[in-house]
Amino acid sequence: MDITVVIVCGYDSRVLDCISSVDVPVPIVVSLVPGSNLERVLRDKGVEVVISGAIGNYSVSCNYGLAAVKTSQAMIVDSDCVLEKGCIERIATILEEYPLARAAISFQFSPNVIASQWTARLRDGVNNRQPAPAYTPGLGMRLSIVKQIGGYFLDERIFWGGDSEFSHRVERAGLSVGYDSQAIVHHAPISLWHELHSGYKFGKGSCIQSYLGLRPAYESPPRLMRSLLSRVRRRNHGFSKDKPWQLELLHASWWFAYYAGYYATAISPRSSLSVSTMDTKR
Repeated sequence: MDITVVIVCGYDSRVLDCISSVDVPVPIVVSLVPGSNLERVLRDKGVEVVISGAIGNYSVSCNYGLAAVKTSQAMIVDSDCVLEKGCIERIATILEEYPLARAAISFQFSPNVIASQWTARLRDGVNNRQPAPAYTPGLGMRLSIVKQIGGYFLDERIFWGGDSEFSHRVERAGLSVGYDSQAIVHHAPISLWHELHSGYKFGKGSCIQSYLGLRPAYESPPRLMRSLLSRVRRRNHGFSKDKPWQLELLHASWWFAYYAGYYATAISPRSSLSVSTMDTKR
């Protein structure tokens, strides 16, 4: 198969389980942050390792990994993921017809990880919705699409949530994303703290996108006020009787963290931008 598995990793030893789950003889590239003590272990396993240019910038890590790919196709996963048997073959089959492919993400939960059953349900609704967005992890692509989406993959100025902006460029270019519900990537349980911290970082990344003119400032006070008034007129306060209160509370808390990150960055977006792009030059 003409496909490479790109694994984005920081200091997460679960990357070894991710590598072990690759059940076909394809190249594996691990994009590792600087200073990780996993580098020697990974090289000893015969895995190609590239050291990305920044810590905490997911877009940079993805791009460094993709730059090392020598095949015509790639599949991006994270170090806290495990691929189900046959997943890579299914993604490769989709890419014979579509320029991009998405696996189904099975978010795991555990009684030992607080609120993970609710974070799993929340993430499932976002990542596995249809039509499938071009989100990571579990994203396959023909590398030739780069010519149609502006000459680059993820925007390295967006340190978190860059796959959202990438997905918008894919959509604007008219590129289709194939989806196979039987191509499954298992994601490790996500704790409540991790989910809220992720929401905060998404808010920061969205603010950077607005500051750069890549998306409208949906979070501006006038827009938020109009949305609130519209909900009041419809007597819709954003809560559904069909969903458990725990899920609704988590959803609301995520958005609170999101707006906290957005407005914390809005105070000084230029300084946040300089931090997100530092040390990323090749």
